[in-house]
Amino acid sequence: MKLIVRHEADEEFHLACAWMESEVSGLGVRFGDEVRKYLRQVSADPERERIRQMQGQEYRRVNLKSFPYFIAYIIDRETVVVFTISHSHRKPEHWLGRLEP
Repeated sequence: MKLIVRHEADEEFHLACAWMESEVSGLGVRFGDEVRKYLRQVSADPERERIRQMQGQEYRRVNLKSFPYFIAYIIDRETVVVFTISHSHRKPEHWLGRLEP
């Protein structure tokens, strides 16, 4: 399936990579590699993750294995749209306003 990463999600991803790399050399690279791996999996099999509901809106979410981050997305016809790549414990619902009701 076609994959679109919204601007906000891309920005969150790059900020997290930069911060991790500034803390520990190589950590941002490992994080980036894991995110890209999960994005490929989501694109290949987007219905693998269950549908979740929050504030009346449906989305799917995949949790990263090695980092406390998740990727939230919807399936829009033949396209996967990623809305956030977020830390699981720091305001994990901040992105919900990005979804169309």
